[in-house]
Amino acid sequence: LGHGARLLSKVLDALDVARKIPAVAAPAEGQSALGLPVRGVALGGARGIVLIPNGLYGLLPGGAVHIPLEDVLAAQWSSGTLTLATAGGPEHALVLKGDQVTPRAFGDWWAGARGAVVELDDTVLAAVWADGDGLVSPAKVALVDGGLRIRSASGPQRQVRSSGIWLTVEQQEPSPGDRVRVRLRVRDAVHDLWLMGGRVAARALRAHVAKHRLTAWPGDFDANRWGATLGSWMAARVLVPGSDEQVFRGVTVRGSPTGLSLCSDHFDTDHIRSLPRGHRVKVELIADRAGLTFTAIVLDQTNGAALPADSDCAEAGLVLTVFPIGQTERRAPRRARHRVEVVDDVPVEIRTSSSDARWWGHVHDLSAEGAGVVVAGTVPELGQVVDVRLPIEGGGKVMVRAEVLHASPDGLDSTRLGLRFTYATERVRSLFQREVLRFERRSVQLKRLEVAPTEDLPMVPGALGPRRDVWMEEDTVDLT
Repeated sequence: LGHGARLLSKVLDALDVARKIPAVAAPAEGQSALGLPVRGVALGGARGIVLIPNGLYGLLPGGAVHIPLEDVLAAQWSSGTLTLATAGGPEHALVLKGDQVTPRAFGDWWAGARGAVVELDDTVLAAVWADGDGLVSPAKVALVDGGLRIRSASGPQRQVRSSGIWLTVEQQEPSPGDRVRVRLRVRDAVHDLWLMGGRVAARALRAHVAKHRLTAWPGDFDANRWGATLGSWMAARVLVPGSDEQVFRGVTVRGSPTGLSLCSDHFDTDHIRSLPRGHRVKVELIADRAGLTFTAIVLDQTNGAALPADSDCAEAGLVLTVFPIGQTERRAPRRARHRVEVVDDVPVEIRTSSSDARWWGHVHDLSAEGAGVVVAGTVPELGQVVDVRLPIEGGGKVMVRAEVLHASPDGLDSTRLGLRFTYATERVRSLFQREVLRFERRSVQLKRLEVAPTEDLPMVPGALGPRRDVWMEEDTVDLT
């Protein structure tokens, strides 16, 4: 076989057929031992990489370039190429090309080829690490108190350190050589970790992240960025995605080294439930018709009595502690959905679940998410949650829960209230959206005839006028 036998021997030595590690091959450029540029095909196996030059040059002694596995320090992905840094220095770098040579494919090979690893310290995990910038290298993952630290073991020095509140394990799957690849999100960056300890190391990492998922370090919370949220607010609304919302009145927001505390003594005890710790929620802080909104992670919900006596919220009936993320936005002052003015005399009853207080009036305008109503005399407090009962098409009545957003004079002894439906399911929104369309058609009909409602043009079915004797509990559908 002549010189071809020597080349075949190098290839077999790199592949090491006794180990089940997939080989990788790609067009490549490098440098020979004599300092000459070499172009050809790079073949990687369990023991290293062989660069086989194009043409007959690869059959000559010293023509093929062998890079032992331990000499590979790091790999950088950029513009469709993977540049390998080696122990020989920059002049001996190897450049791999091809669509299939990605950081993930190279990480699969490199982690599997590095062989067995005995981890003596179960809080430090050996890994191959690919960051969001496409840099791949061996690393150590330290499971520190409250979070973790990832530090490169060779190649360019780099480190990522984070508390548990910013960590999310997004994916886990096996990779060659009994390794496990874990996709870890740290803040807004995604990192791939090939854990050399396999499933045991993966379980340890996931358990550690789960244990500290609500841990924030003092440096994580920038109080200066959230100064606009501090102080007293008319109300606060906390919306749980895919669930419902909770409303607190008379809220004071306090800052702490690790987040914000919402302290309140005024809330609907019948509908306040413990918010799930670790869930992302949307918080709206309301001041009259304006306010702020932001996304946050729920850290804790407790009674103020459970806090230290010197706490700013020690006397509050409810304290919700959150870790804000992103940035604050101005809260929209008006209902987002289309609203229509109600041209008929549609009665409405408002009452509170915590007392016998009741108000009667009529609907001024309506949307799928709220209503404007006019009532006489005293009115509910701003931010208060009330039950609202009103008729719908077909003669029935429904009762929904709403929050009093604002109040403004409407005549000598009347007040117009702005209500926003709370805990609104899609059924409630669809029902009132149909009512909106019905009142729109009614308005168009009146404009065309240029008349007001008369006996010849009957009022909307169900609009019976604000007589208290028509409000029978039995014929009301409770949608609260």
